[in-house]
Amino acid sequence: MKRRIRVLWALPILLTVFISGILFLSDFFRIKKVIVISNYTEIRGLSQLFSENYLSLNEEVTAQKLLTVNPLIKNIKISKTFPQTLTLNVFWRKPQAKILLDDKIILIDEEGKASVGYPDGLTEIAGTKITLPASGGTDWRILKSVNYITVLSKSSIRVNNIYIFDEESIFILELADGEEVKIPFQTDPDQVSASLQVIISRFRIEGKFISSIDFRFDKPLVVLKNE
Repeated sequence: MKRRIRVLWALPILLTVFISGILFLSDFFRIKKVIVISNYTEIRGLSQLFSENYLSLNEEVTAQKLLTVNPLIKNIKISKTFPQTLTLNVFWRKPQAKILLDDKIILIDEEGKASVGYPDGLTEIAGTKITLPASGGTDWRILKSVNYITVLSKSSIRVNNIYIFDEESIFILELADGEEVKIPFQTDPDQVSASLQVIISRFRIEGKFISSIDFRFDKPLVVLKNE
C-alpha cells in the first residue's frame, strides 16, 4: 500500500519535471536572432520567424512563405546556426526594363516580374494596350520585349526604347545609335540578334549610317540615313 502511495506521489512530480523540461527546451530552441543579408530592408514576415522552433523549422518551407508575401524578392536562402539563430540571404529581382503605366514607372526583371531598383539607364517599354496582370502572371509581349533587351545586349546592341504596336503586331525598337527596328511579334529574338549584328557591322565598315531596319519582309529592309 505504501509503495502504491509513493508511486502516486511520484507521478505528479515526474509529470511536472517533464512539462518543465519541455517548456525549457521549447523556449531554449525558439528563434531569437535573425541575421538578414540584403540590399533593402523592406521585408515582410520577419517578425513571425521569432515564434518558430529551431528544431522543427524547415528552411525551404519558411523561405517559400516569405517569398509569397514579398513578390519583389526572387529567392531567399535560409541557414540555421545552433541553437537560436537564422541567417537569411535575400536576392531581390534585378530590373531589366521600365514600363510607364498610368503615369507610374514600374520596373521589371528578366521574367517580366515587378522589381526594385532605379529606373535610370533602363530600356523603356511602352504601348497602348499593355497591362501588368493582377494575378502575378506576365504579359507575353512584355516578356518578349525583355527577352529582346537581354539577347541583344549579349551582342553589344543597346536598346533605348521598345514600343509594342498591336495594330500591326510588331515591336518597334529604338537602338542606342538611333536606328529604328521593326520586328513582327512571332519573330525569334536570337534570329534578329544575329541578323542585326551582321547588318550593323557591314554598314559601319562601309561608313554608312542606318536609319531603320524592317524585319517584316523575307529579307530585312535597310534604309540608310539621308536616303
